[in-house]
Amino acid sequence: MRADQKTLEIENPLAVCGHCRFATALTGEWSVEDGRLVFRAAADPQPRRGPDLSSCCESDPVVEFEAITVDDEPLAAEGVAALRATAREAWDATGP
Repeated sequence: MRADQKTLEIENPLAVCGHCRFATALTGEWSVEDGRLVFRAAADPQPRRGPDLSSCCESDPVVEFEAITVDDEPLAAEGVAALRATAREAWDATGP
C-alpha cells in the first residue's frame, strides 16, 4: 500500500469563470486556528492564467466580471472593491 493512500488531501479553493468555466486554484496558505482549518488567500490570489478578480482571459471574447459569488452567495460591492484594491496593490508592488 502506498503511503499517500492513507493521506487526506485538502487542496486550495478554486476560482471558476462563470462564462467559460475555466478554473484555477487560488494561492495562499492553510493554518489551523482555534481548531478550525483556515485558508488565507494571498493578496493577489490568482496570478496565473485564467480568471482573476476582474476578468477571464480564457473566455472568447474576454469577459469582464460584474459580480463575484462565494459558495453561491453574492459578495457585497464593498467586499469586491476591497479584494480588487488589495490585488491591485499586490500587483503594483511585485510587478509582472
